[in-house]
Amino acid sequence: MSDPTPRRGGGRQAADDLRLPPHSSDAERGVLGCLLVEPVGEGDEMVRREAMDEVLKRKIGADHFYELRHQVIFRRLMRMAEAGTPVGLMTVMLELREAGNLDEVGGITYLNEIVQAVPSAANIGYYLEVVEEKWALRRVLHLCVETTVRVYEPGETTVKQIVSRFEADAMMLSEAHVPTEFVPLPGCLPAYIDALEKRHMGKQEITGLATPFWYLNNITCGLQPRELVVIGARPSCGKTSFACDVMRYTLANGKGVLFFSVEMARQEIMGRIVAAEARCDGLKLRNGFWYEDKEAAIMGAVEKVRGWDRFLIDDRSVVTGQDVFVSARRAKRQHNIDLVVVDYLQLMQAVRSYGNRVEEVAEVSKWLKRTAKELDLAVLACAQLSRDSEKDRAGRPPLMSDLRECGQIEQDADVIGLLYEPKVDDDDFDDVKWMAHHTPDDPKEDSEWNTSTPVPVSKAGRKVDVNPAWREEFRRINLVIAKNRNGQTGPCELVFQRRSARFVDAHSPKRTKEEKGQLI
Repeated sequence: MSDPTPRRGGGRQAADDLRLPPHSSDAERGVLGCLLVEPVGEGDEMVRREAMDEVLKRKIGADHFYELRHQVIFRRLMRMAEAGTPVGLMTVMLELREAGNLDEVGGITYLNEIVQAVPSAANIGYYLEVVEEKWALRRVLHLCVETTVRVYEPGETTVKQIVSRFEADAMMLSEAHVPTEFVPLPGCLPAYIDALEKRHMGKQEITGLATPFWYLNNITCGLQPRELVVIGARPSCGKTSFACDVMRYTLANGKGVLFFSVEMARQEIMGRIVAAEARCDGLKLRNGFWYEDKEAAIMGAVEKVRGWDRFLIDDRSVVTGQDVFVSARRAKRQHNIDLVVVDYLQLMQAVRSYGNRVEEVAEVSKWLKRTAKELDLAVLACAQLSRDSEKDRAGRPPLMSDLRECGQIEQDADVIGLLYEPKVDDDDFDDVKWMAHHTPDDPKEDSEWNTSTPVPVSKAGRKVDVNPAWREEFRRINLVIAKNRNGQTGPCELVFQRRSARFVDAHSPKRTKEEKGQLI
């Protein structure tokens, strides 16, 4: 009788010329036999069910099997299990016959051989380990061949792209065959109790990465490792400035930052950071017309930035979520970074084309969440709001649904903050009381701020002087925390310094009692 096994490669070759990919036919038959063996003694049926559970837990697929006839049998077994059909030698034979695959796999004779070779399903773990190992080796071989093809085939693929793709695929391969293990709740308690004791002894208000914004820290306890934070806003509302402020504060505290700037080049980024650090007009840094009294501040800011050797900038115009993951993994290993910042999410590309922008953004969002969770990093991603956020809602808080291509972003993000400009009535004390705590950064000599007469606005014995030209130097911006997976939501009132392009808290949360009696 001729061997019915479907062969790969188009025919037999001489033994010296034949070099088949790694595989173990015996182990493959062992896995199938454990699923097909008929229960004999008491408890055998339970052992066979556990064998099926082990296969499902390890996420074994038909491609884990090398021989094509084993793939056919395994697919049929899985379909029967999904449909709730009893799995056994006779039922599988009938299913294969009805599907027209029985002769293809070797008939009832070969099915009997598989069952006879396995006396019990108890050894399923050993067989699965061998099958997974051979499958992984074949994947390695396939990855090497794919990479070789990319190296030699003409195109616009760069060396960095080839290496990045190889690293990502190799890493995914190393994790793909690791089974997902559940942990009983009592097993999680010791680590949690240790963390609680440390918190209680330290009594730290901020348990993650501190930001320069008191109200945001109060709501989130800082940017937490393993969390994805999304900051959404309309264009020119301060997304990049907000991200730069968080990065500057993080770097000043001795932490490491990896910044993906899809929108701006490195020199532009440095200009923003130096202007914010020196509290000088960014326009003057671009055109060179700064005053001598700012020289020391500018040079001081440059020297401070020079010491941030763990500030890594990637300003590629085309970046995928996979690129972020791979680069962050390398930066974590080489520079011990703590924060990844992306500006901004919707400008990133998907690894493959979906023909649908929503699905492409969803893929990017999943990669960013994976970067945070698997690399134990805080990830801050800027995102753009749709035009609908400005329709009929001027001055009102935007909604999470205003995020462009937002479906997956809403699900993946642990924290979502939305920047918007509220309406401010100059005659309303509650709207302008923040002005008591702020002076403009580097106003122009001919600025109306310098020539306007402040107008006192009072309420219940309290007053604040309001400069009518304040909009030339400031913008009132609110950050509303619309989602916080592990805490409360609410507003964070901010002020944007127009000249230096930096945000500060609108109100001083640490005022003295004497100040409270006069100003709010």
